[in-house]
Amino acid sequence: MGWTLKQYRFALFFVIFTLSDTVAVADSAKCNGTSAQLVSLQGEAEVQITPESLWKKGALNEVYCTGARIRTLENSRVILKLSNHSQLRLKEKTTLTLTNLEDNARSWLDLIKGA
Repeated sequence: MGWTLKQYRFALFFVIFTLSDTVAVADSAKCNGTSAQLVSLQGEAEVQITPESLWKKGALNEVYCTGARIRTLENSRVILKLSNHSQLRLKEKTTLTLTNLEDNARSWLDLIKGA
């Protein structure tokens, strides 16, 4: 008895979903407990994980480590939850770099442009 197309689609979806969840866990683990998490997204935001990487769409609950750059596009805004549980709100057309996210220290940001 072979699988139906519907069963193949379900299996593929399950594998992709499982792998994407594993990648998110691995990303937060590499931060060694210090991070910023995207907890609210209205419109569009893009993230550059390292200076060498390409910009990609940001998504809710993603975790970013020191060195990540986040930018909001036109008519967009985000809220980041920092490792010290404070929240950072970014308006449209804002770009910043997370520069220092050490435990029990202030989080320093390089605001490139925006508010």
